[in-house]
Amino acid sequence: MILRFSIFDYFRPNSHTTDYGKSMLWFVKFLLEAIFIWPDTERPELLIISCIIIWLAGIFSWWCVFSYIIVNIEDFNKAVYGMCLLSIPTMIVMKMPFVLFKFKALKNLLKQIETEFWPYDVVDSETKKELKEVYSISIGFMFFCFFIVQIYHGATLVIPVFLEERVLPLPCSLPFEWTDGIPYALIYIVHFICLELGITFGVLGLDILILCLCICTSNQYRILRKCFLIYNTVDMRETNDLLRTITKRSMDNYSLEKEYLVRLIDHHNLLLRFTTNLNEVLSPLELGQLVISIMALCLGTYVLSMEELSTFHRTFAFIYLIGFNLQLVIDCTVGAEIYHQATFLPHCVFHSNWMSLEDTNLKKDILFVLQSSQRFPQLMAYNLYSMDMVTFLKIQKFTLSVYTLLSNMSAIKQNVT
Repeated sequence: MILRFSIFDYFRPNSHTTDYGKSMLWFVKFLLEAIFIWPDTERPELLIISCIIIWLAGIFSWWCVFSYIIVNIEDFNKAVYGMCLLSIPTMIVMKMPFVLFKFKALKNLLKQIETEFWPYDVVDSETKKELKEVYSISIGFMFFCFFIVQIYHGATLVIPVFLEERVLPLPCSLPFEWTDGIPYALIYIVHFICLELGITFGVLGLDILILCLCICTSNQYRILRKCFLIYNTVDMRETNDLLRTITKRSMDNYSLEKEYLVRLIDHHNLLLRFTTNLNEVLSPLELGQLVISIMALCLGTYVLSMEELSTFHRTFAFIYLIGFNLQLVIDCTVGAEIYHQATFLPHCVFHSNWMSLEDTNLKKDILFVLQSSQRFPQLMAYNLYSMDMVTFLKIQKFTLSVYTLLSNMSAIKQNVT
C-alpha cells in the first residue's frame, strides 16, 4: 500500500500529468534516487558526489579492461573479448558526466511535464484506455530491461565468489599483484560500483528516463489529436471548461470556438518547443550512445560465435547482446513513436468540424493551423541522424558486416600462425 501510494502521489496535488505517467516516472525516480542521481532532486550536492564516485569507478574499471587488452593484444580472440567488455565501463564514463552537467535541463523537462502537459481526463474513455495500454506496455518493458540487466550483472558479480581462481567481474590485468587480500577486495568493490550501481541503476535508469520523456510526449500528441477531432462539436465545451482549469492564459474576450482553438494551438507549440529542448539536451548522449552501441554489438556478435566459448559464457554473450539491443531499441522506438503520432495531427485537424464554422476568420486560422501541424518533430543527435527504426536496421546491417570482417581476420590470423 505504501508503494502504491507513492506511485500515484509522486507529483504535487495540482499536477496535470496523467496517473499512468506518474507510474512510469516513479519507477525511474526509484532507480535514480537509489544512488542519489535523480535529476529533480532537491539536494544536488548528493547527485554531484554520486556521479563523481561512479564516474571514478568507471574510469578505474575501464583502465582494468584496457590493460587486459594491451597484455593480450597478440591473442586476437582475447583482445576482441576485452574490447567487447570495454563498452560496459565506457557507458559509465560517458553517461555520468552527462547527468552531472545536464541535471538542471532534465529537471526543467520534468517540471514542464508536471505542470504543462495535459491530463488524460480531457479525452474520451476509449482514448483513456489506449493511453493506459501504452503506459502499461512501457512499464512492462522497463521491468523487462531491468530484469535482463540484473541477470547479467548479478551473475557476473556473484560467480567470481564461487571460483577457486581469483577473478574479477570484468577482465583485468594490472602492473601489480592484485589477487591477494585487500587489493582484490578493493578492486572487486570498484567493479561492483561500476556494474551494479553505475550500469544497473545509473545507465539503465537514464535510458528509462528518456523512454518516459518521449512516451509522455508522444501521448500528448494522441491527446491533442482527439481534442482537435471534437472541435466545433457538442463535446468541445466540456473539454474547454476542463482546459480552463489547467492553462493559465485568460481568454474571456474570445468566443468559445476561438478560445478552444487557441488552447489547441498553444499546446501544439508547447510540444514543438519541448521536443526541440529535448533534442538539445539529449544530443550529446544520443551521439555517444550510438558509437558505443555499435562497438558493443559488432564485437559482441563475434564473441558469441567463438568456438572455444562454453555454453555458460555463450549464454552470457547472448544476454549482453540483448541488453545493448534493448538500449538501442528504447531510443529508436520512442523516437519513431513521437514522429508517428505527430504525422496524424494534420489528418485530425482537417477532419474536424471546422467547415461548419460561421466565422470566416476562424476558417482561415484553421488553414494556418493545418499548415503548422505538418511540422513533425524527430528525436535526433545534432541533426546528424534520427532515432528511428531505419537507423536501428542500418546498425544491424553494419553489425553483420563488421562480424564478417572480424571472422575473416581471425581466420587469416589462424592460417598465418
